[in-house]
Amino acid sequence: MMTVSELLISKNIVSNTSGESLLIKCLNPEHEDNNPSMRINSTTGDSHCFACGHSVNIYRHFGIQLNKVNTKVFKLLAKLDKRRNPSIELPEGNTPITARYRDISIETLKHFEAFHNMLYFKDKICIPIRGFDNNIKCFITRDMYSNESRYLVYPKGARPVIFPARPTITNKTLVVVEGIFDAIKAYDCGMKNVICTFGTSAALVKTTMEAIISTANMLGCTRVILALDNDTPGATTTEKLTEFLESRVPMVETFNWQKLVDMIGKDVKDFGELDKEDFFAVQAVLYTKT
Repeated sequence: MMTVSELLISKNIVSNTSGESLLIKCLNPEHEDNNPSMRINSTTGDSHCFACGHSVNIYRHFGIQLNKVNTKVFKLLAKLDKRRNPSIELPEGNTPITARYRDISIETLKHFEAFHNMLYFKDKICIPIRGFDNNIKCFITRDMYSNESRYLVYPKGARPVIFPARPTITNKTLVVVEGIFDAIKAYDCGMKNVICTFGTSAALVKTTMEAIISTANMLGCTRVILALDNDTPGATTTEKLTEFLESRVPMVETFNWQKLVDMIGKDVKDFGELDKEDFFAVQAVLYTKT
């Protein structure tokens, strides 16, 4: 299920952030709302206009069926996330990304709020990490021109869990990768049901494993596909993660990297190394029965 923000964008509705909510012009056709007065809960989609009193869930308004159990679970996760992981403010001096990075479109980088900060993080690309409550919990920086000390998390000591916290599910399938740019590259190429664990070590942290389970169950997934890196650490972690997940989600599968390599005719380690046309083969590996 798409997020509230993604739903509004798909309907060409302009929104402004107000705390943990979004403000839009009222959806009541009888209310000519020149000053946006409808506040939407960015987690659940529940909305209320403080001018005319009109209340509606944004998903139901556009005919999207909600699972009541999943909605309750998500509200609980958002409350727990807010309590356990304090929100942060991004540093001053940020400027939006204005060029492609790792062959990822500017539109996708902007969607994930990527930014530069020449004051504190020169020559780095920065990605905010939002939690289940849709607030920013930390941000990750990556050197743009060097592979040394590639990723850093701010503030220090923060532990991102999964990214993004609310993927858009396709064919009731959730795909799990290692790196944040693997997930972003997949999104850019049309696969929006991909989350990352921020590496193999982090993938085996209990909170991360529980987040995968909660996300899969909350969004009605019947399959979890583990597409960690095509290397020895990735394979080892996949085996351990499968053992933990298989009794907690309906179906856990390992992505068939060899089949993909055979189809595209080149060796690859992760989704970040793929070209856009390669993702047609990825889709075939994921969804074609053999």
